[in-house]
Amino acid sequence: MGQLRNYTTHRNTIKMAELGKYNFLKINRFTDFGAYVDGEELGEMLVPMKYVPEDSEEGDEIDVFVHLDGEERYVATTEDVLAEVGECAFMEIVAISDHGAFADWGLVKNLFIPFREQKTPLREGRSYIVHVYIDDLSNRIAGSTKIEDYIGHDSSSFREKEKVKALVYRRTPSGYLCILANRCLGMLYENEVYKDLRIGDRISPFIKKIRDDHKVDLTLQEEGYGGITDFSDDLLDYLDEHKTVPLHDKSDPKDIYRTFGVSKKVFKKAVGKLYKEKMILLGDGEISIIERSEDEID
Repeated sequence: MGQLRNYTTHRNTIKMAELGKYNFLKINRFTDFGAYVDGEELGEMLVPMKYVPEDSEEGDEIDVFVHLDGEERYVATTEDVLAEVGECAFMEIVAISDHGAFADWGLVKNLFIPFREQKTPLREGRSYIVHVYIDDLSNRIAGSTKIEDYIGHDSSSFREKEKVKALVYRRTPSGYLCILANRCLGMLYENEVYKDLRIGDRISPFIKKIRDDHKVDLTLQEEGYGGITDFSDDLLDYLDEHKTVPLHDKSDPKDIYRTFGVSKKVFKKAVGKLYKEKMILLGDGEISIIERSEDEID
């Protein structure tokens, strides 16, 4: 499956089991086919024996995901799902029916995506970003690819320069739109991307700017003079050992990242700093070090 519980930020510890969430629930009793846990207001629910942790005893609290079985009964499992209710994940479509599509989200019972919740017609065998929700009318867990109907603009809990968890959602002419903590969208602009990205990738960018309209700009490289100074030292150490590097201000950002693990912006600023300090030479398609004495190197 690959992505397991990647962005689950909490476990329900209040005394009310929640459908579509992981909950710590107490084992009430065992039977030949499983264990019954106390689902509080939802009533007792079965954890099939193959999902009951080894050495479990009555009275133990176990971490289980609450969902509905084929007969719409509350059941629980220790299986990993790709997303809880309120979260998004990259899921493969495994079947199409007369009523909608079914996505593999980690459980034996696939996640249903009604036609009305499909931004574009879904195709079997392809993967999409899916938001998990509870249908108000049926009380069933379902999925939607109409992401922007569910993800708002709540950037109030974020701060500039903060490192965040993000899910790459959509490619645009400007760059990559990302889902931040299932609360809002952020933009990673093309000129800030120095490695290959694909829809569904989990990344950890930094918040570059929160705009007055609450839109969020992202960057893959931590901002600040300190970071530039640190890389200047790394670049100088590299040149001390190799004497030259076949990179320059017109180099592909991906070549720079593959060599040093930094963005082209950080690379250029470090090069500018070292050039101003007369520590490097800029040649035709390469950078070389100005030879220093051993005392200067130390």
